[in-house]
Amino acid sequence: MNTLYSMQNSGNSYKCRLISALTQQDLNVINVDPKRGDTRSESYLKLNTLGKAPILITQNNAIISESNAILFYLAQSTSFWPEDVVLQTKTLSWMFFEQYDHEPSIAVRQSALMRGETDEALLQKLEYKGYRALDRMEEHLKDNSYFGEEQPSIADIALFAYTHNAHKGGFDLDKYPAILNWIEAIQSLAHFKSYEWQAALHKEFSNS
Repeated sequence: MNTLYSMQNSGNSYKCRLISALTQQDLNVINVDPKRGDTRSESYLKLNTLGKAPILITQNNAIISESNAILFYLAQSTSFWPEDVVLQTKTLSWMFFEQYDHEPSIAVRQSALMRGETDEALLQKLEYKGYRALDRMEEHLKDNSYFGEEQPSIADIALFAYTHNAHKGGFDLDKYPAILNWIEAIQSLAHFKSYEWQAALHKEFSNS
């Protein structure tokens, strides 16, 4: 069984838990908490020298880091990774967009507000970039049901994680009817699990 080192309140970790649920893959989830120092412990740094989560340990003991790389691994031989090479390329394009334009603005602004950030210039900059990312998504979804075009792909899972909680970063999703319809479509998928869901095989990280 694959093992996921996951932060429960992380969108990047949620992506990995969600794809496992949607594809009905058993996943052993180990919850790590940076506030407890889990990700800076000696045993954890042996898995990822950057002290980041999520990390996937495969059944063959391969270590995979970075959430979108984990999505790619878990989606193999499922409908969430398209067979057509052009669709694969488009899927990757949206996943790069998620990590370089979407997550660094929408997720970072949410985190900044949660920690009580008072730098208004920074918050405004993140707001501007976040709305630009949402604008681009809305334009695409006006003519397409998903970011996998006619069926959901791991690009949709990557973008869903932080978009459906964008309001926590102060973003008004009521301006984006196509995005709201897409969010409902993802939530309606068979075996969908919410952000708060914990897998049955779920335990806390231990250094021992």
